[in-house]
Amino acid sequence: MTVTVVNLRVNSSPTFRCDRASPLGNPFILNNEIQRSSVLKLYQSYFHQNLNPDFAPPGFLEMLSDICIAADAGDITLGCWCAPRACHCDVIKEYVDIHLGNGGMPYSKQQEGFTDEY
Repeated sequence: MTVTVVNLRVNSSPTFRCDRASPLGNPFILNNEIQRSSVLKLYQSYFHQNLNPDFAPPGFLEMLSDICIAADAGDITLGCWCAPRACHCDVIKEYVDIHLGNGGMPYSKQQEGFTDEY
């Protein structure tokens, strides 16, 4: 299984579109490149908080589950407008890589909900 982050300008048909309009989209606005690192840190905290079903926005855990299931079955792409620059999709990719690399499905195949052991 390989998870690849792609740019939607180059690949308009990723396996999963994870831009701002998706449940996994980054709600934090990047006004200039100087902010990229801090915006990604904000997203990483947001992402981890939303692994708890009590805090997750609608569709967040369901889409993450779909990504994990698809990645477990084969290669997938996550599409966003930032790639190849550092992007919130890198946070999603890292989460999927870690959990599937350890042989476990973090959601849907185990208990309802995620742990924050990321």
